[in-house]
Amino acid sequence: MQFEIASPDFPITEAIRERVQTKVQKALNHFEDRLGQVHVGLTDVNGPRRGEDKRCRIECNIQSLCRLAVEDTQRDLYAAIDQAAERMGRAVERQITKRRTLSRAPRPRA
Repeated sequence: MQFEIASPDFPITEAIRERVQTKVQKALNHFEDRLGQVHVGLTDVNGPRRGEDKRCRIECNIQSLCRLAVEDTQRDLYAAIDQAAERMGRAVERQITKRRTLSRAPRPRA
């Protein structure tokens, strides 16, 4: 699994990079052999205005299956990263489980 982290609105510090890698790796570790590139985009939605405006968008490819994207917006960037990583972990698990269930279902005989 390869990470790509991008942010057009602010510099990515080592602390942010470490948080993204730790949380996403933990959420997707069980499925690492089935995942390709993981792209994490961090943005400040409202710029200098106040409010819930830090967005974390995570996109990943499940090999031979589909492309998934999740995002979360919070006041705190680290909270947005944490929530998006958890959502991605659940989304990947659902897709892989669904695929297994469909491939193991008995097929009607002709």
